[in-house]
Amino acid sequence: GCPARAMQMGRDLRVENVTVGGGRIISADAYVSAVPFWTLPNLLPDQLSGLPPFLTLTGLQTSPIVNVHLRYGRQVMTGDFLYFLDSPLQWVFNGSSILGDSDGDGGQSLTISISAAWEYIDTPRGELEEMIAGEMLLAFPEATGATLLDVVVVKQRNATFRCVPGAQRLRPKPHTPAPNLFLAGEWTDTGWPSTMEGAVISGYNAAEAVMSSFPNAADFPERQRA
Repeated sequence: GCPARAMQMGRDLRVENVTVGGGRIISADAYVSAVPFWTLPNLLPDQLSGLPPFLTLTGLQTSPIVNVHLRYGRQVMTGDFLYFLDSPLQWVFNGSSILGDSDGDGGQSLTISISAAWEYIDTPRGELEEMIAGEMLLAFPEATGATLLDVVVVKQRNATFRCVPGAQRLRPKPHTPAPNLFLAGEWTDTGWPSTMEGAVISGYNAAEAVMSSFPNAADFPERQRA
């Protein structure tokens, strides 16, 4: 709830502070940016935005995901998850099993996750609800006669970056031209595609980059050691 708005540079390309929501200014010794690659250039000052690796970030592409959350009045699926071939359902996750069903009403919460969802990202939510509900009847016999209590469609147009040919050379390392600015995010050079595991690896990479740049307390300003 506190978005970053802009970075201010000091001497030697060092980040001096970051302006966040409400106009508040935050100062630190080291800064780790974990914002999406299409957002980051908007935060950078002119001294940095024209330098590699920021200059090439516009070459990265994104892929959409559509998630449809359903709540049934009774159990229609066993197991934690299923994957479907030749069906728009793709992945079906049993939220009641994975997260625990706190309602205690005997119902079941399921999530359908559709990756690379170009075919559906612009489809009206009402049409998606009807289509997915119909596919669930075909895939799960227990859904027949079960009351569909609620449906929520969540669209993410820029959900992941696309690992198209040539994308790897555009993915930056955690170090940047600014000696105290570091990058994290599943879109950085993690060796993995756009996954939660890749995001975690990027966090470790950024932490290692910070520690290698500030190997001991003597490298921090006096206010940090006080």
